[in-house]
Amino acid sequence: MNRSPRNPGETGQEKWKKRVGQIINAKSVFFYKDDDLKFNAVKFMINPRVHRNLDALCNELTPKVPGLTYGVRSIFTPGGHDPVRSIDDLTHGSSYVCSTHNGYAKGVNVNRVEQKKPWYVGGKPPSSKRVFLPQSHNANQGSSSRRQNDGLNSQSPSRLPKKITVIRNGEPDNRHVVLLNRRTAQSFEQVLSDLSDVFKIAVMRLYTFESRRIRSLSDIFNGPEMYVATGQERYKRMMGLSPLLEVTRSKLPSQRGQSYTGDSYAGKLKAKRDRAIKTHGKWKVLITTSDLPTAGTGSQVTMTVYGTRGNSGPLPLGTADSSAFQSGQTTKVETKKSRTLEFKLSVGPIGDIYKVRVSHDNSGDMPGWFLNEVQMKDMHTEEELTFICKRWLSKDEDDHEIIRELPVIRPGESVLPITKYEVSVYTGDLYNAATEANVYVTLYGSRGDTGVRQLGQRSSKVFQKGQVDTFTVEAVSLGALKRAIIGHDGIGTGAGWYLDRIIVKDPEKPKDPPYVFVCRKWLDEGEDDGKIVRELRVHDKYVQDVFEKLMWEYEKWKYQKDNHIVLYSKSSQKALRINGDGTVDGLGEDDDSRVVLSVLTRKGMVRVLRSVTHDKFHMAIDGNKVIGLSLDRAEREFSFLGKGGAYCELNVRVQDDRSVILESMKHINHHVNIADTGKSSDTKGSILTPNKQFICYCKVHVFKFLHI
Repeated sequence: MNRSPRNPGETGQEKWKKRVGQIINAKSVFFYKDDDLKFNAVKFMINPRVHRNLDALCNELTPKVPGLTYGVRSIFTPGGHDPVRSIDDLTHGSSYVCSTHNGYAKGVNVNRVEQKKPWYVGGKPPSSKRVFLPQSHNANQGSSSRRQNDGLNSQSPSRLPKKITVIRNGEPDNRHVVLLNRRTAQSFEQVLSDLSDVFKIAVMRLYTFESRRIRSLSDIFNGPEMYVATGQERYKRMMGLSPLLEVTRSKLPSQRGQSYTGDSYAGKLKAKRDRAIKTHGKWKVLITTSDLPTAGTGSQVTMTVYGTRGNSGPLPLGTADSSAFQSGQTTKVETKKSRTLEFKLSVGPIGDIYKVRVSHDNSGDMPGWFLNEVQMKDMHTEEELTFICKRWLSKDEDDHEIIRELPVIRPGESVLPITKYEVSVYTGDLYNAATEANVYVTLYGSRGDTGVRQLGQRSSKVFQKGQVDTFTVEAVSLGALKRAIIGHDGIGTGAGWYLDRIIVKDPEKPKDPPYVFVCRKWLDEGEDDGKIVRELRVHDKYVQDVFEKLMWEYEKWKYQKDNHIVLYSKSSQKALRINGDGTVDGLGEDDDSRVVLSVLTRKGMVRVLRSVTHDKFHMAIDGNKVIGLSLDRAEREFSFLGKGGAYCELNVRVQDDRSVILESMKHINHHVNIADTGKSSDTKGSILTPNKQFICYCKVHVFKFLHI
């Protein structure tokens, strides 16, 4: 009979029975997000066998409590006063607050947390079951009662409200549910207007997933339940959103009588869907360290796996000690859904994997690490993935970064590029606008995010008053950028910071306009709303139009009828003038009478600018040139209804710094352009340049002034 090595008098079977006989009670705990009254509680079951320590619990809570900048770092009581230091401190049925900070939490009043509202208004809409049961119950009643019930329950299905799901074009995760009532007099244009308010873009068209355009309300009521909202851009096919729809379509024969092959685009998409469906989330991960003498590290290494349906969150690989990830060593880690040991990590249903992010915490005496490659093998489908690195993750080597993003390498498939984004941070020109804290940023695009990245070091002279600091953030291509989260850790006496804006450029696409994230707020616990972390959206065309209309309200007094204005070019630092030969340049001096322009008003923000010295000339854009267009008296008196009038109408677009951009109403996306030399230049191109921006100085007309 085998005896237990620790207790000679106890057999292994008896020890196993004794262990099984122990009752381990799981705790049901509710977790709220710190300082957020709109986030509903997350009910979480805590098992001592699964959650060995508080760090493991925080890692698992991070994806369940989204929106925290640095994830769940600490847990407090609802008031934010008492921290939870171990799993044993958690009480069954109690509520706690998840904080993204290590030392404090603002707390939340759990009684004021808004409950999730149902999608319907009033009573719940009738289902087919609830409509059928009263009719069948009254079927055996008398004829009179049957006639009464027929009148109550004979509501036609065509009169019932219809619930539809609308997805933004190219963004599968950005979706909203809309309830349309057939009895209201709402038009199709009003539906598009309501969708514009919901998505914060100008919704121009609706499409089905088969790329069929919706042109009326009847098309919606008689069509499917999911639609795609687009602006002026073209419809983008989003394969994989409706697996049943895609699988059904893939089974249909092609129009030319050809079947789908593995080399076709549709065949590759089908292979991706099959991989996402068949995988069970269990992987073998091989981490290969270089054989250089100092290539190993003793830091805590984490890896985040990204798929088409989400990411796994940061997964710790092993523990921080001197024996892990040594030089020339291949470390094997098994990942599966059940989390019972530290080496068993949950990847989750993240879909088809396309990249991983590997990093370490830079702890230990020699934290620098040279990573050769990462290999992953699906334990169920036997699929093998390779991620090549061959770079340092070190503060003292290479580009001094300890985070690397690696695209997946699959045979016969293209590899996503690695992009070095240029992030320019503009600190405001206000008193005490600078900061000495550590600043972090996360960029989000249509293809994942960069994770939390630190910008610069505290010792360096960055984020000073009125200063522009440019950093490089390397990541697998994110596609079209959507938003950015930026904040600081609040360390230091001068931690408060006034952020003006962030501009992100993709150096591989120099012709594309940069991504602008406007802030103009304090990141200071003692200013504004007290937040030190801000979420910024891309300043797209829709938001730009709204912002320009708001700024126009502050500046429109300068552009009233018969006012005299002078426009100074940002590029030449001199005034815009119309010469006697009809040419326009930016070389005017203060004492030059040709720089004075008279304002003629039109509808909205449209104005006509006439030279005071040469009153027959009006500023116009024609043939990619800025000219002084001559019009006769009749055309001026009849509001430019004659020849050439539309060429002289300019849309005055006021920018954030009160400068203006003059856009032609005849030729859209053509603007008055003055080069550094003061000569007029090509009117096409980006507007985010000083060549197309002017500072306006106004002098009210003398007769109007005397009249007042």
